[in-house]
Amino acid sequence: MNWRLTSCWRLFRCILITCICSGIAAEDGWCSEYENIGVSQFVEILKTEEDTPVVDVRDRFSDFPLRFDGSIDIPYTEARQRRREIAGKNPVVICRTGRKSRLVSQMLANNGFDKVRNLDGGMTGLIRYIAANECKDPETVAFLRERIVARSPIAGLFPPEIELRDMQGNRVKPARYAGEKAVVLLFWTLRDEKSLRALTAMHEIAAGNDGIAFIPVFSGKRIERDEAARLIEGLTSGRSLHTDPDRRAADAFELQEMPALVLIDEKGILRAKGIADVHEKLPHFWGHSFADLLEMAVSGREIPYPEDHLYGNLRTPLDLEGRSAPDFTLTDGSGKQYSLEDYRGKDVVLVFWAFGCPYSRKQVALLADYHRAHEGDIEVLSITSRPLPEHQRQFERFVREKDISFPILFHDDDGSVARAYFVSGIPVWMVIDESGLVKAPHMGYEAETRATLDEAIGR
Repeated sequence: MNWRLTSCWRLFRCILITCICSGIAAEDGWCSEYENIGVSQFVEILKTEEDTPVVDVRDRFSDFPLRFDGSIDIPYTEARQRRREIAGKNPVVICRTGRKSRLVSQMLANNGFDKVRNLDGGMTGLIRYIAANECKDPETVAFLRERIVARSPIAGLFPPEIELRDMQGNRVKPARYAGEKAVVLLFWTLRDEKSLRALTAMHEIAAGNDGIAFIPVFSGKRIERDEAARLIEGLTSGRSLHTDPDRRAADAFELQEMPALVLIDEKGILRAKGIADVHEKLPHFWGHSFADLLEMAVSGREIPYPEDHLYGNLRTPLDLEGRSAPDFTLTDGSGKQYSLEDYRGKDVVLVFWAFGCPYSRKQVALLADYHRAHEGDIEVLSITSRPLPEHQRQFERFVREKDISFPILFHDDDGSVARAYFVSGIPVWMVIDESGLVKAPHMGYEAETRATLDEAIGR
């Protein structure tokens, strides 16, 4: 009897599930498909199909700064309910990266839309297309620049419209130079050595160069303007002072600290912002300085885009494989200095970590065990941030309990060592062999660290 009841219940469940699935199939049409398109196809569709809606699928709380002009912004969770807004049309669906737009495209195709197109790569794909095809496909790039709306300043797009004032109260818009000159805005303050150096350096570069419009923008207090005007007169031989009332221009460029250099090329495209030094080499600009970027802009040469996920060109520690490890000199908690060059001729494991990260602590503990087991055969150098005073005791207890005997070095003030190794997350670890070459770079915790190190060292 129990067997029969169980069998009947199973049969009922099968019938129920079949009915539910049949209902979904009837609504969603499982066999329907959508078309994946690239950037060129996307632009061609918008040029030739005037009635094509662009559906921008978004997380409700997304802070992604880009959107496409005229798009219909629909939260991902509301896509099914709001599909009636584009009923009878052939939409193009986009999102930040193309992942969620594929799901929404499939849903629309399954719900009676005859022609659904999904933009591969999403909005970030459009920016990467601009960065990669500026010279190869200027027509498409120009079209995208006109249609992409940025909530924050992004290199490769048009800068925010700003308005400055001169000492007579006249309004000045840097955009008036578009098509004529490269524009350099230098936001600066009084009694600041870096600001004075930047003013002097930029004046020397811009003096007599008709291809540069150099605009020093004073961002200090209103009562300091007369003093600022006299300083500009003395430093830059008659160059007029411009001011930024209420910091509106600085805020539009999202500038937090002064001095801050902004470069806009002769086409009116933003190229760089927030740079403090004119001649310092910039790791996030492939080792070029602001002066180098300006020279490229004036001479009409191709200007590199900053290293960033948005442009698809961010380098990681994995890119160091087989290359010479950047040298560095850092200090430990007692002030003793350690240089990587001093370890030439030895196998070294280098690890970047943070005490507040549990995976970092696990990785460092594994390396401590490995170091003890092979002491004398291999060296370990660890680089981390100095613990806050309230965490000092826990930090010391961790070092003591894990019996860490290798040097614990602390980041330099400007983080230049971490940047040289392309560290953007932790833990990061790698082997540096006897000749100074990087081997087996890793990002993240790995339980099989011992086997990986044995193989890399050839043990």
